[in-house]
Amino acid sequence: MPQLVTLGETFTVMVPNQSGPLRYVQSFYKVVGGAESNVAIAVSRLGHTAGWISRLGKDEFGAFIYNFLRGEGIDVSKALFDETAFTGVNFKELREGENSRNYAYRRLSAASQMNPNDLDAKYIQSAKILHVTGITPALSDSCCAAVFAAMDIARSAGVTISFDPNIRLKLWSLETARPILHKMAESCDIFLPGAKELTQMYPDQSTENVVDKLMNKGVKKVVIKNGDKGCRIYSTQGIQEIPAFVVRCVDSIGAGDGFVAGFLVGQLRGLNDYKSGEIANAVGGLAVTVLGDIEGYPTQEELDNFIRKHPVVDR
Repeated sequence: MPQLVTLGETFTVMVPNQSGPLRYVQSFYKVVGGAESNVAIAVSRLGHTAGWISRLGKDEFGAFIYNFLRGEGIDVSKALFDETAFTGVNFKELREGENSRNYAYRRLSAASQMNPNDLDAKYIQSAKILHVTGITPALSDSCCAAVFAAMDIARSAGVTISFDPNIRLKLWSLETARPILHKMAESCDIFLPGAKELTQMYPDQSTENVVDKLMNKGVKKVVIKNGDKGCRIYSTQGIQEIPAFVVRCVDSIGAGDGFVAGFLVGQLRGLNDYKSGEIANAVGGLAVTVLGDIEGYPTQEELDNFIRKHPVVDR
């Protein structure tokens, strides 16, 4: 059984062969992308086992995603093929000097039909970590119910729950999202928001107050991602600032998922928070050096070489 289990939607991502508005783009190439499967892939490349729960359309894009993830070593045995819905597609738009833009076609997709009946309780209970994001509950009421059902199963079995809010305002408003994201944050063991996301979730509250409230609810670690400034970790080991590595950013998409995977790998290995944060910064740093969601995620050998050769930001 996989050490890490996650659930959510994965797209076929169409990447243009030129930059500029999509109306002028003539050709694309296809890759795979999705926050939760991104984490699973990065974990797998670093030598740990990962499983992915979702629905795919019984179509060519669904077959492409299924085969690609399986080729990356992901256990896709709990991915269901839906004959009545399609696999979501996401188009990237590249602009020079800017982050890539994304246009997702996912309404009524197969993954948006996920529900609690799709879950195998024993599969989740056997994992060491269940990883969830704030994207999946935004897809539909049944997806939201599936996420909370998975968290309940994990909690009852003592499985560590990791939560990245991954706020997507194209899917829902902050007013709608906050109560759900708050509940997820209060129910997890490891909370991994970006600095901006933490402010979006808890406006007019200091970071310290938010952390105190969450830890009083039972959250064990709050890991705040802060891009090229590194990360800050709050836990029983104290407050730790882990500086970022110096890299040239080509495409920032996928960096946060890589960061999460790196931190969770550190936890799976029983490393302390600082070392876990260092791995997280390294995987996130490598992710931005190439175009694409998962193309920059390293193997263990590549990670070791990167950490040895690259300086961290001088603070």
